Amino acid sequence: MTFDDLFPNLAAWAELGYELHINHPQSKALIQGVVDGSPVYQSPPDTRDLQQALTLADAALGEWLDENEDD
Repeated sequence: MTFDDLFPNLAAWAELGYELHINHPQSKALIQGVVDGSPVYQSPPDTRDLQQALTLADAALGEWLDENEDD
């Protein structure tokens, strides 16, 4: 399976040119979804497992895309 298969919303996020920060030094979140320099999603601070963090981010950023992007 590819990354796109496992995390289709994160793949779409990247294709749209949005940023995905992983373990950014200025954040306690393992993953952040960033639009125009501002985080619109941050994984829970106690999430240290990358697979779990990516799964949570895929779901949350998929919802954000549904609400904020035109098809």
